Amino acid sequence: MRDLTVRTHGSLMTDMPLSPAASVDFGCDKVSEGRYNYHYRALQATVRKGATKEELDAAICVGAKITALVRKYSPRSTIVFSTVWDDLREDEEA
Repeated sequence: MRDLTVRTHGSLMTDMPLSPAASVDFGCDKVSEGRYNYHYRALQATVRKGATKEELDAAICVGAKITALVRKYSPRSTIVFSTVWDDLREDEEA
């Protein structure tokens, strides 16, 4: 279990801001696009509805996995997560 995941879970449960690293790894880093609040709130709702640290840790750095986790706990969610790590993987595959 990553320490970052444990801290992120705690931040979401206690309504504290995510660290810069957590914002990047969980796809909440695009503040200039207004994405942070929606994505933060979706992650927060997911954790507060019962997502475990283990589930959060399994999704870290992969936008599609984060999106799937959020939709598991909020099936009506239309928010799509992406991370800088997704972009890097795409660049490597090209």
